Amino acid sequence: MEIYEKDGTYFGKIVKLTTAPPDAVCVKCKGDKKDKPLLRMVILRDMTKEPGQYAGKVLEFEEGKEYKCKILPVSKEKLKVTACLMFICDSHYWTRIK
Repeated sequence: MEIYEKDGTYFGKIVKLTTAPPDAVCVKCKGDKKDKPLLRMVILRDMTKEPGQYAGKVLEFEEGKEYKCKILPVSKEKLKVTACLMFICDSHYWTRIK
């Protein structure tokens, strides 16, 4: 995942696949992402800075669904990513790969 800033908003795109073949596509996605390659796909979007965290949307490409998302920096090497649908939330930790 490469996270980048554009006009004060943050986005994240897939730059390396570790659990899928390099030519994998988003079969369950809808709209313009349907059957598009996962590599280079933007799955974090409209992330804005809030006190101590970032908030926006995340695409869960295995399900083809988009969720509200909060990202909390835990350290320079780790992010806590929480995706929510209504009142149900699930958190994962993303670790920087060098």
